[in-house]
Amino acid sequence: MKILIIEDSELKRKDIERFMKENFPDADVTTAASYSSGLRKAYKGEFDVVILDNSLPYYEDRPYDIQPDMARNILEEIEEIPPQKRPRCIICSQYDGNTKEDYFRHITEQYDCCIGYIQYDNCSSDWEEKLKIMIRDNKA
Repeated sequence: MKILIIEDSELKRKDIERFMKENFPDADVTTAASYSSGLRKAYKGEFDVVILDNSLPYYEDRPYDIQPDMARNILEEIEEIPPQKRPRCIICSQYDGNTKEDYFRHITEQYDCCIGYIQYDNCSSDWEEKLKIMIRDNKA
């Protein structure tokens, strides 16, 4: 299984990477830290799963220029990949509150490639079990 993690926070990216190596040791994990590098890798890599943050910088050389709703832009582009090569996507965000939950539920319903969203919290492991179930149940 090939997995792409698109996440600008190094701490969060390494935490998700650690989780993947512990729970899916045979997975080939690739990372990206911006919208542009993540999208470029998604097009070239034929990934099974893409785990992405919602807010990302457009370019890696501008890490503090965070843009909201970049997950939606990435999902729109991934929807253009032919279905037989299209990865399944999971939004893993540190969002907070019911408003964001409704927002992510709407995105999941809007894009066929998006199989769900997870609230990441570095002080809890709840996100890990949810991510494991999503990947296991939607594995290619």
